Amino acid sequence: IKCLIIKSNLVETEYLQEFIQRTTYLNVRNYEGNLATALQTIREEKPELVICDLSQIASLKNNYIVSSSTPPVFVCTTDQQEFDLDSYPVKPFSVLQFPVSFENFLSTLHQARLFIQGEPVETIDPIRRDFVFVKSEYKIIKVKFSDILYCEGMKDYTQIYLAGKPQPVLTLHNLKNFVAKLPQDDFIRVHRSYVVSINHIETISRNEISIGKRVIPIGNSYRNNLFQIVEMNS
Repeated sequence: IKCLIIKSNLVETEYLQEFIQRTTYLNVRNYEGNLATALQTIREEKPELVICDLSQIASLKNNYIVSSSTPPVFVCTTDQQEFDLDSYPVKPFSVLQFPVSFENFLSTLHQARLFIQGEPVETIDPIRRDFVFVKSEYKIIKVKFSDILYCEGMKDYTQIYLAGKPQPVLTLHNLKNFVAKLPQDDFIRVHRSYVVSINHIETISRNEISIGKRVIPIGNSYRNNLFQIVEMNS
């Protein structure tokens, strides 16, 4: 993701610098100054994501970003406790209030990444369920998230491997659609064909994950995200 960071608030920017360096899918360009002076840079370089202080958004009145059909996504930072987003000329995609954890930062950037890539943004259900109903072989099966070991995508359907069950549950959802129903904090995609439960991982090597007797490959494009989660919990 092509990202422009506007360093108008040096304290906040330095606070986020380590987080930004650990987010491997960002192609970052730092801009020393404020949003008003960065408009020409935004016009020329066309970043997909802009990270800046929330107070800078007020300077966007009557300029091309407001009327642009493809404006950048804004993720803003602030130390304010209260603010009215409807009063700003451009509504930020998300606002991070300080102090912010790496987990919160990573989750916000993940949502922004999905939005930029045109994929469905994962919404947070205010009533957190611990199960999902799955249609499988003319039955509807209740599957607890805590029982899921891993999921394997098989073209147009998904095999769900459960603790204590010798055979997987087969559902006519592709892996991408089924994963959208899982709590993102508990599951991670490690390969184009595999999503695993973080809670059930036993060992991790450079190229493999062990869950019970099953060895699951780690895809090259998913390795960095996996090891970010490992580092966060180490």
